[in-house]
This record gives sequence, structure tokens and C-alpha cells, in this order.
Amino acid sequence: MKVLHLIDNFDFTDGCARAVFLLMREQKRRGPEVSIILGRGDATSLLQKENISFKIIPSIHHQNRSISQFIKGMFEIQKQIQLFRPDIVHSHHYYASNQFRKYPRFHRPAHVHTVHQNIDEGLLPLYRGDKVISVSESTQNRVLQKHPHLKNKSLVILNGIEFLDDYQSKKYNSIIGGVDNEGKVFTVLFVGRMVEAKGIFDHLEAIQDIQPKKMCRCIFVGDGVDRKKTEEYATKNNLNVFFAGHQEIVQPYYSLADVVVVPSHAFEGQPMVLLEAGLLQKPVIASNVDGIPELITHKKTGLLIEPKNVRQLSEAILALYGDPLLRHTLGENLFLKVKNDRNVKTMTDEVEQVYLSILKAKQNRVL
Repeated sequence: MKVLHLIDNFDFTDGCARAVFLLMREQKRRGPEVSIILGRGDATSLLQKENISFKIIPSIHHQNRSISQFIKGMFEIQKQIQLFRPDIVHSHHYYASNQFRKYPRFHRPAHVHTVHQNIDEGLLPLYRGDKVISVSESTQNRVLQKHPHLKNKSLVILNGIEFLDDYQSKKYNSIIGGVDNEGKVFTVLFVGRMVEAKGIFDHLEAIQDIQPKKMCRCIFVGDGVDRKKTEEYATKNNLNVFFAGHQEIVQPYYSLADVVVVPSHAFEGQPMVLLEAGLLQKPVIASNVDGIPELITHKKTGLLIEPKNVRQLSEAILALYGDPLLRHTLGENLFLKVKNDRNVKTMTDEVEQVYLSILKAKQNRVL
């Protein structure tokens, strides 16, 4: 079997990219020939390390969208399909999915589309692929609410997690990417895109409220359109914040964290940050939105707060600061949940079953 993935952005601080990479990595271990087309991204060295072929086509990135770019991307995708000849095309963003849909119908490979976030997937009502995968029940409900015609094609496959072998048991130095950890300051970690919808300014306000009371430091791993504003805010208010920027390998930063926060306003399918925190037994504070409460049960596998509620966020951080036993319990419970229910091998098994069912149905139609 040959599988071609299509992704908008392959920045490894983006959860979708990390999920897709782990899927491809496991697929390649099992034998299928795997390749990926990406619009942009700075984590291609990971693909090279795993000998996964890739092609960068800027015209499939949605931020470059225009009529001319859409057409250009459409023909570039067709060219790569003719060269690679995949059995399955698996898209992970609506824009590239719609460009692929322009491939001549009678020669078009089987098509699977995964919805990774609870957002309006553009022109998804025009989608005529074989299956639509959602990464959480919440995501599937949103898809079907907007596009009920997809009911017979829709299913849920939860994200799986597995850290890279090189980092599973590695002892990290006291300085990682410029972060000094001597003296062990209580550290709150954010990993993701630096955009307002991820709750980054709420987080900074919470840190500003806490710092006069307790020793507290925040690390931001990631980049985005609002990074400059967050840096200016942190400087203006003299906050103890370190901005790590783009990082291909995010795992070492978790080793520094006492708490991991996901204060998103909305648009979350099933954040990979939660799975990664769980794998390293780190307690999390997360917004009670979309697919997050499907994994985080309040006071059992983490602490849930209402989105945009700075007071609740600062109180939750302070509660974990003052209760090491609670931190340990929440981290351990999340670890067990992730270990039992969110294995990357299980995710890959379920995806491959989708592929095989589609190919079998296609073969039966031919016969």
C-alpha cells in the first residue's frame, strides 16, 4: 500500500503536524510506502531522519490562497500523484483537500480526510471523499452539525502518542535551549501556536497576578502572529517568561515543567499537548472546551477552567504550586489514561482499517 499525506503546515509546535508525523512514522515501520506534501514548515529534518519522502508546495498553504495559487497547487498535487501513484491520499486540511478533489474523478485515488480542529472546514460541504475522520467526539459532532450529508462517511479515531525514541529516557541537561533550570523555579509550560485564540494573553495575565505572590516562571514553546505582542507584554510587565520559539523536538521542555497549561478559547479537537504532558506524568490545566473534557476530568486527570477566565487560571496554578501531591496524582492519572487509551499503534491500526475498507469497497465496485 502507498499512502500520500497532504498537510497545510509542518511546524512541529503545531499539534496536527505532530500527530501526522507519528502516524506516518508508525505506518512506515509497518511497511506501507509513505510520502507527504506540505505547504510549509520547519520540521522537515524529522522526515529526513525517518527517510520519509516529502515535497514542499507553498501554493497548498491556505494563507497563500488565491484563485491562481489554488489552481497552481491543484496541478502540483496532480503531478506528485502521477509520480508517486498512491493507493490512498490522506488530507489533513480542507484547503489541500479541495485542491486534490480537482484530480480527474475516474483516476482519483481513494481519499481520507481528517478534521483535527473544531473549526469550519472551509468548503467541506463540497467534500466527496471516502471517509472523514474526526479526532474527538466533539469534533465529529461539529462536523455533522454543519455538514449532515457526511454522516455515513464519518468516524472518530482518537489521536495517539509516542515520543521519539531518542528522548524517551534521556537525562536532560540543566540548560535546554537557553533555559536555565538551576535552582528549579516553579515552571508553567505552554506549547503551541502563539495566537490569541490559544489563550496566551490570559496566561500572561495569570502569570502577572501570580508572580508577586510566588516564584513562578513561564516557558512558551512555539511561534505565531501574536508572539511579538506577548514578548512586548512580558517585557513591559517585567514577567519571568522565556520564549523558546520554533522547536522541532518539544519533549525536553516538558522535563522542565511543573504544570502544563492549555488555556484555549475554542477550536480544539484533541490537543497533542495533553497527550504529551500525560506521557511524562505532568499535571495540566486546560479550558473546558470542545474535545478537551473528553480526556481531562476535573480534579482527576487535570484541572478544568472556563475559557477566558484569568482568575480561575491563576487560582489553578497557585493550587498546584502549593500541592505537590495533587500535581503528582493528576500527572499519574493522566499518564495511565494516555497509556491505556491513546497509543499511537492503536491509532494507526484504526486508520489502516479505514484504508483497507475503502480499498476493498473500491475493488468490489470494479468487479
